[in-house]
Amino acid sequence: MDWILDHIVAEIAAAVFGFIIYLLAKQTKPKEVGDKIVLRLPIIYWYLAIFLLIFLFGLLVRVYYPHFKIGEFSLPSDLAVFYISSPMMIASIILLFYCKNHEIIIDKKTIQSFGLFRNKSELSWKEINKVTFSQSAFRVYSPKVKIEIITYLAGLDVFLKFLQEIVPAEISKDALKKYKSSSLF
Repeated sequence: MDWILDHIVAEIAAAVFGFIIYLLAKQTKPKEVGDKIVLRLPIIYWYLAIFLLIFLFGLLVRVYYPHFKIGEFSLPSDLAVFYISSPMMIASIILLFYCKNHEIIIDKKTIQSFGLFRNKSELSWKEINKVTFSQSAFRVYSPKVKIEIITYLAGLDVFLKFLQEIVPAEISKDALKKYKSSSLF
């Protein structure tokens, strides 16, 4: 019966931790450079990725080091920690690069997007012929370019304001309606 109580406490702690992270992320403001606004992931995600990477590496060392200490190459019979920690470490490294490299730069005339590997896409607000919203991201289309703006970016409200002011309503109304119906807060 003790394990049930431990499980419930762990679930509650994870929920509280997640809610605190959510609130800290919502407090992040976009960066303004002249008349341009830079939308990025909140810095708290970068710190979380570093923490997760260090924690998982420490967990791997703690579990597997005793087997290497005796001077023989032998792994424990239970490799569950390895199979869980390794993909999570790769995901945290990708999140680190994503936090560092991905940004959306908007102004009154254009939207620029820099991806994970700093590949650049740019389109004018006037070129936009389609806007969709699904899977927590806006997708803005022109005849040649597609830019994706995820809802986790700091400063999404600035993007939404420009979208409503500059893009014709018949192009963006369905996407905005889907976004408003999916928002909890």
